Formats: sequence, structure tokens, C-alpha cells
Amino acid sequence: MSLDSMFEQMHLCLIRHGQTEANVARFVQGQSDSALTQLGMHQATQTGIYLAQRPIHFHSVYVSDLGRTQHTFNLIQQSYNASIHSIRSPLLPQLDPRLRERANGHYEGKPWGSSKHEAELCDSPRKFRPSGGGESWIDVQERVASFITELFDTHCGLNGKYCDAITNKDTKYVMIVSHGGLLRELVAFCEGKQNGPDHRTPVMNNGAVTLLHVKRDKFNNTFTSNSIQSNHHSHITPDPLQTTAKYQPNQFSGAE
Repeated sequence: MSLDSMFEQMHLCLIRHGQTEANVARFVQGQSDSALTQLGMHQATQTGIYLAQRPIHFHSVYVSDLGRTQHTFNLIQQSYNASIHSIRSPLLPQLDPRLRERANGHYEGKPWGSSKHEAELCDSPRKFRPSGGGESWIDVQERVASFITELFDTHCGLNGKYCDAITNKDTKYVMIVSHGGLLRELVAFCEGKQNGPDHRTPVMNNGAVTLLHVKRDKFNNTFTSNSIQSNHHSHITPDPLQTTAKYQPNQFSGAE
């Protein structure tokens, strides 16, 4: 058996939603929703144009079912479809609740850092589960593991059609539109980091694009990945209609 036959591979295009009103106000969003700002809508539109200009073909699209990600995808879809030629298929999304941001319980709608005191009472930051129905980061990683495993089973299993052969030059991507915290967990999981993201796992800007080449060991169901492009956001040009102050994503609290 060749080494290549032991692995399945897939290319992922990860996109974080556009800026929201809660981002600007620095409120915890979690699984509550907040409208996209003018800048956030511009970011999504620019991302769709950018993707249409790249030699990237998408065979499937998965979107968090929260409102801010659906709105982001709708704007990406509009500008993408308006910019491509007829040789590419329109983007048709599948909504998946496993791609939601971390649930932050009673702290949703409150300022960043509101959960600090309660979190300090927990012996491990990753085990901290906010009161009022919140999730720990371990809970989020379990959602990510379920999603990625099913993604490979669906597209690379016995009936799968889209998993690239190691030597296949016609690379097809799965687009995933989600949230800052969730996407960091997803990248860490695909890198085989069992303890979640570390300081080397990049924070994604609003509207940014990350491209990953992910491999699964078919026998151990373990994952490794290489970053093709990380947190690309230079395609987002200034919005001439922007009236909202620029959001600085490097202050990301893991709760949006």
C-alpha cells in the first residue's frame, strides 16, 4: 500500500463574517446576533469579488446558521456571481449550526471581559463554561471535530466525489463562512492541536480569507494541515461610504 493511499485530502477556504455593530461596541456576541455595519457589508462584497478573481473553484459551501454569517455569505455570493464567467457554478450554501460561534451564556450582549471573574474560578481556561447555557472551548472543539470528520466522510468516503487525489492539479475548495473563535478552533483541530489554538494560531480579520490544505489519515482519523494563505484581507479596499470607525480585530476576545 502506497503512503498516498493512506491519506485523504481536502482544500478549505475559511472566511470570517463582516464587521458587526457588536464588534464596534466591543460587546460579546456568541450565538446572539448583531447586524453587519456598512464596513462589514463592504468587506463581504469585496471578499466575493476577490474570490471570483482567484483560480479557485468551489464544490460546496457551508455557512453558520447565525444571521451575521448568512448576511455575509449572501453578499459574497452576490458579488462573486456578478464577477464570474459562466464556466463556474453559482455558490449554493448549506447551513450548519455546528459552525456557530461559542455560546457565552449570560455574558452575551455584555462588554468584552465581563466573564473574567467567573473564568478565573475555573482551573482551566478551555474548560470554563459560562453560566446561563454557555459552552467551553472544549465543547466548541467537539463541534468542530464532528463537522470536519463528517465533511471528509461525505466528500472523501466510498461515495465521495470531491476529495482531491494527491496528484490532482484541479484543486477544488470547500468554502466555510463562520466566526473568529470557531475558525481558530477549526484551524487548530486541522493542525492536530488537541489542546486548541495557541499563540501561533492566527486571529482572522473580518472578511479575511484563509486557505488550508488538510489531510486525514484514513486509518487513525487524525488530521494535519498546511496553510496556503492565512488571514488574507488586503483585498478589502477602503469603503467610500464608510461611516463606522475601523474595528481592530487583534483585540479579539474569543467571544464574538
